[in-house]
Amino acid sequence: MSAGEPFPNTKIKKQLNLILSTPLFKSSRILSGFLDFVVAQTLAGKEKELKEYIIAVNVLSRNSDFNPQLDAIVRIHAGRLRRALKEYYHETGKNDPILIEIPKGSYIPMFQAQNGNGVPKPDVKKEAKRSKPVVAVLPFRNISNDASRDFFADGLGEQLSTELTRFHDLAIISYYSSRHVAGKTNDIKEAAILLGAQYILTGSMQSSGGDLRVSVQLILGNSSEQIWTKSFERNNTATSLFEIQNEIVRSILTSIGGYYGAIFRDVMSIQLAPRANGILGHAWRTLPG
Repeated sequence: MSAGEPFPNTKIKKQLNLILSTPLFKSSRILSGFLDFVVAQTLAGKEKELKEYIIAVNVLSRNSDFNPQLDAIVRIHAGRLRRALKEYYHETGKNDPILIEIPKGSYIPMFQAQNGNGVPKPDVKKEAKRSKPVVAVLPFRNISNDASRDFFADGLGEQLSTELTRFHDLAIISYYSSRHVAGKTNDIKEAAILLGAQYILTGSMQSSGGDLRVSVQLILGNSSEQIWTKSFERNNTATSLFEIQNEIVRSILTSIGGYYGAIFRDVMSIQLAPRANGILGHAWRTLPG
């Protein structure tokens, strides 16, 4: 359960409450519920019961016929939770006494003492071997005078982050982490550095009367160069907004993901002719091929 000497449950619960009280977790019922549940089960000695099915039913409100072989929702949110914890300890919790983390391949949290400088230093050799392009979706800006469309802009970004995880050759930063960073800076390069992303997907939307326009850009994090753009114009009504959102997301995924998508084409171009002095050129030289 922990590295080194075990901590008293009271101290672990105190650390848990510190994490759950931050805006990142308070704004997400799923992230906070997921973390609270797995920690509580572990402290109660029920860590062996932390399987996908149990989490899906108790945390994600899935029905009793949930099949983890057909639905990856638990794995998706577990990935979001790991990234959210990493962000917390990188900033707010860097001096906290107890590090709570959930190792990949498991849903059982581990508790260990921090070394006084935040999270342990990453394994440089392991990071150098990363072969997946890292993508972050920054919130879409609502530049219309209709504030009621804010939910559409935010929902578009969140859905894109979720759906992009379908591409196993991409690593997707948690949307909540991206939104948190976007609240700190408007500079694409700075946001990319803070998020550790090579590619930034973002855009804007505007609404006028019954018309909706969404502009999308895929941007290189180290140079702010746009490598793919697309605009969507639709006639929107209250009953069709979700349908429009789904249509736009599907079109974006088709254009940037997969073997023929904009990201893979850019990665291949780097392998063939790495950009001089480019962060991406250095990062993807290790790709097989």
